[in-house]
Amino acid sequence: MEDKQVTRDDLKKLQEYFMKKIEILSTAVKEVINDKQEEPSEPYRSDEIDKLAEALAAAQATMSVARKDSRAHNSVYATFADLKKAADPSLNKNGLSVIQTYTNGNLKTLLLHSSGQWISSKVSILDYINPNTRLSKQQEFGSTRSYLKRYSYQDITGVVDAKEDDNNGYK
Repeated sequence: MEDKQVTRDDLKKLQEYFMKKIEILSTAVKEVINDKQEEPSEPYRSDEIDKLAEALAAAQATMSVARKDSRAHNSVYATFADLKKAADPSLNKNGLSVIQTYTNGNLKTLLLHSSGQWISSKVSILDYINPNTRLSKQQEFGSTRSYLKRYSYQDITGVVDAKEDDNNGYK
């Protein structure tokens, strides 16, 4: 019998084969985890939202525009702090507040009114994590969580972000 030498190409093919298998297993594990974490259907709003809707309309009428001047990954965006700075004064003046919680892989955002009325949204953070990133798992989780917090906050409050133009206005 003759011993066969293993070449770099052979190793590369093996690596590609196992990376595909790992990706398939990773997807399957996520599906199992998501199935186990499915919560019973829950309401996304209180029975009544008339007072909340009126307060939100009043808040949005006086909300500032969030400055979109932070840069990352060849894009410009408004930070979470910029969004809160633009929205919170108007929200608070109208008896509104926002709470964001993380449970079972989900980011839940609640818009609350002082009357007790509320609306909520929920998004699975695990659905947005990129398994092919060069970041550590913790860094990717943090990055994805921050991204979703910003957009969930923006969606539930209606705060707008825009890039400042040369005439000191927003576009």
